[in-house]
Amino acid sequence: MLRPSGDEKCRLTQTALREWAWADAYHTSAQRPEHKPQWLHCYNWHRPHASLKAKTPISRIGLTGDNLLRFLSQTLRKIAR
Repeated sequence: MLRPSGDEKCRLTQTALREWAWADAYHTSAQRPEHKPQWLHCYNWHRPHASLKAKTPISRIGLTGDNLLRFLSQTLRKIAR
């Protein structure tokens, strides 16, 4: 799987703070991490990125239908842990 470079990590951190951590007023600190998996899914699967010419990060790995289902099931298992 592709890993972000140093600059990409910096942009991801800035975006996460702006769009996830500080975007909503949470009633408790415990609520913030509960929303992180949902935000990461949207960020990687649905949010267009200017650096990728308005494509999503997941589009870079070229998953076919079969691979997509396998990838999703593995990802869901990791989230459930």
